Amino acid sequence: VSKARIGHQQALPEQQDETQQQLDRAHACEQVLDARIAARRRHGKRTDTVRVSLTEPEAAMQRQKRGRGFAPAYTPSVLANEARIIVAHAVDPTSETRVVGELIDQSERVEPKIPRELLLDAG
Repeated sequence: VSKARIGHQQALPEQQDETQQQLDRAHACEQVLDARIAARRRHGKRTDTVRVSLTEPEAAMQRQKRGRGFAPAYTPSVLANEARIIVAHAVDPTSETRVVGELIDQSERVEPKIPRELLLDAG
Protein backbone atom coordinates (compact mmCIF):
# COMPACT_ATOMS: atom_id res chain seq x y z
CA VAL A 1 0.00 0.00 0.00
CA SER A 2 2.80 2.41 0.85
CA LYS A 3 4.45 1.86 -2.57
CA ALA A 4 1.13 2.58 -4.30
CA ARG A 5 0.67 5.72 -2.18
CA ILE A 6 4.17 6.99 -3.08
CA GLY A 7 3.53 6.24 -6.76
CA HIS A 8 0.30 8.22 -6.62
CA GLN A 9 2.03 11.22 -5.05
CA GLN A 10 4.81 11.20 -7.68
CA ALA A 11 2.56 10.56 -10.69
CA LEU A 12 1.93 13.05 -13.46
CA PRO A 13 -1.64 14.36 -13.61
CA GLU A 14 -2.54 12.05 -16.52
CA GLN A 15 -1.24 9.05 -14.55
CA GLN A 16 -3.05 9.86 -11.31
CA ASP A 17 -6.23 8.01 -12.30
CA GLU A 18 -4.26 4.82 -12.88
CA THR A 19 -2.23 5.20 -9.70
CA GLN A 20 -5.42 5.94 -7.73
CA GLN A 21 -6.87 2.67 -9.05
CA GLN A 22 -3.69 0.86 -7.99
CA LEU A 23 -3.91 2.45 -4.55
CA ASP A 24 -7.59 1.45 -4.22
CA ARG A 25 -6.75 -2.11 -5.31
CA ALA A 26 -3.88 -2.25 -2.79
CA HIS A 27 -6.24 -1.10 0.00
CA ALA A 28 -8.80 -3.74 -1.01
CA CYS A 29 -6.11 -6.44 -0.95
CA GLU A 30 -4.91 -5.28 2.46
CA GLN A 31 -8.45 -5.42 3.88
CA VAL A 32 -9.03 -8.92 2.48
CA LEU A 33 -5.67 -10.09 3.83
CA ASP A 34 -6.44 -8.72 7.30
CA ALA A 35 -9.90 -10.36 7.29
CA ARG A 36 -8.51 -13.74 6.19
CA ILE A 37 -5.75 -13.64 8.81
CA ALA A 38 -8.29 -12.78 11.53
CA ALA A 39 -10.57 -15.64 10.42
CA ARG A 40 -7.71 -18.13 10.45
CA ARG A 41 -6.65 -16.98 13.92
CA ARG A 42 -10.22 -17.46 15.20
CA HIS A 43 -10.09 -21.05 13.96
CA GLY A 44 -6.59 -21.68 15.35
CA LYS A 45 -5.01 -22.09 11.91
CA ARG A 46 -1.66 -20.92 10.57
CA THR A 47 -1.59 -17.40 9.17
CA ASP A 48 1.78 -17.42 7.42
CA THR A 49 0.32 -19.15 4.35
CA VAL A 50 -2.51 -16.67 3.66
CA ARG A 51 -2.42 -15.34 0.10
CA VAL A 52 -4.42 -12.66 -1.70
CA SER A 53 -4.59 -12.11 -5.45
CA LEU A 54 -3.62 -8.59 -6.47
CA THR A 55 -5.96 -8.75 -9.47
CA GLU A 56 -8.90 -10.53 -7.78
CA PRO A 57 -8.70 -10.04 -4.01
CA GLU A 58 -12.14 -11.59 -3.45
CA ALA A 59 -11.04 -14.92 -4.98
CA ALA A 60 -9.53 -17.75 -3.00
CA MET A 61 -5.93 -18.55 -3.90
CA GLN A 62 -5.64 -22.20 -4.88
CA ARG A 63 -2.51 -24.27 -5.40
CA GLN A 64 -2.15 -25.30 -9.04
CA LYS A 65 -1.35 -28.79 -10.26
CA ARG A 66 2.23 -30.00 -10.60
CA GLY A 67 3.62 -27.26 -8.36
CA ARG A 68 2.91 -24.42 -10.77
CA GLY A 69 2.23 -21.93 -8.01
CA PHE A 70 -1.08 -20.36 -6.99
CA ALA A 71 -3.93 -18.74 -8.92
CA PRO A 72 -7.25 -17.08 -8.10
CA ALA A 73 -10.06 -19.65 -7.94
CA TYR A 74 -13.82 -19.69 -7.48
CA THR A 75 -16.28 -22.43 -6.50
CA PRO A 76 -19.09 -22.95 -9.00
CA SER A 77 -22.32 -24.60 -7.82
CA VAL A 78 -25.39 -25.81 -9.69
CA LEU A 79 -28.82 -27.07 -8.69
CA ALA A 80 -30.51 -29.62 -10.92
CA ASN A 81 -34.04 -30.96 -10.74
CA GLU A 82 -35.11 -34.62 -10.74
CA ALA A 83 -34.83 -34.66 -14.55
CA ARG A 84 -31.19 -33.55 -14.11
CA ILE A 85 -31.86 -30.19 -15.74
CA ILE A 86 -29.88 -27.32 -14.23
CA VAL A 87 -32.37 -24.85 -12.74
CA ALA A 88 -29.92 -22.60 -10.85
CA HIS A 89 -26.24 -21.71 -10.72
CA ALA A 90 -23.96 -19.56 -8.59
CA VAL A 91 -20.28 -18.83 -8.06
CA ASP A 92 -18.65 -18.07 -4.71
CA PRO A 93 -14.99 -17.46 -3.92
CA THR A 94 -14.77 -20.32 -1.42
CA SER A 95 -18.00 -22.02 -0.43
CA GLU A 96 -20.58 -24.28 -2.01
CA THR A 97 -22.83 -24.12 1.05
CA ARG A 98 -22.92 -20.31 1.17
CA VAL A 99 -24.92 -20.19 -2.09
CA VAL A 100 -27.58 -22.82 -1.27
CA GLY A 101 -30.22 -20.18 -0.45
CA GLU A 102 -29.48 -18.31 -3.67
CA LEU A 103 -29.73 -21.56 -5.66
CA ILE A 104 -33.13 -22.37 -4.16
CA ASP A 105 -34.40 -18.82 -4.85
CA GLN A 106 -33.28 -19.10 -8.49
CA SER A 107 -34.86 -22.52 -8.89
CA GLU A 108 -38.22 -21.22 -7.64
CA ARG A 109 -38.31 -18.84 -10.61
CA VAL A 110 -37.93 -21.80 -12.98
CA GLU A 111 -39.98 -24.32 -11.00
CA PRO A 112 -42.33 -22.76 -8.42
CA LYS A 113 -42.39 -26.03 -6.47
CA ILE A 114 -39.93 -25.88 -3.54
CA PRO A 115 -37.77 -29.01 -3.43
CA ARG A 116 -38.63 -31.32 -0.52
CA GLU A 117 -35.19 -32.86 -0.52
CA LEU A 118 -31.69 -31.78 -1.56
CA LEU A 119 -28.84 -34.13 -2.34
CA LEU A 120 -25.56 -32.36 -1.57
CA ASP A 121 -21.96 -33.48 -1.71
CA ALA A 122 -19.59 -33.10 1.22
CA GLY A 123 -18.26 -29.71 -0.04
